Amino acid sequence: MKWFLLFLVANILDAGFTHYLIVTGYPVEEVGPVTGPVLEEFGWGGVWVFKILTPIALFALLHVWRTRKSRDRIIKVVSIALLLVVSYSIGMMAYFKVTNAGGFS
Repeated sequence: MKWFLLFLVANILDAGFTHYLIVTGYPVEEVGPVTGPVLEEFGWGGVWVFKILTPIALFALLHVWRTRKSRDRIIKVVSIALLLVVSYSIGMMAYFKVTNAGGFS
C-alpha cells in the first residue's frame, strides 16, 4: 500500500511541476503520450483528474488481474519510473532558475 501512495503522490507532483513550469512561462511543454493530448483537449482540469484517477484505476486493475506479490512489484516499478520523471522536472526547474533561461529574475 505504501508504494501505491508513493505512486499517487508522484503523479500529483508530476502534474504540479509540469503545471508550474508551463504556466509560469518556462520554455517547456507537455510531451507525455497521454497527458499531452489530455491537456490539449481538456485543459489543466483534465490533467489533474487524469493524474489522480490513473493510479486508482491501475491499482484496481492490478488488484483484479494479479496476485498481491506481482501487483506490488508492478506498482514499485511504475512508482520508481514516475519518481525519475519528477526528478527530471525538479532538475529542469533548478536549471531554469540558475541560468535564468525562462527570462525571469
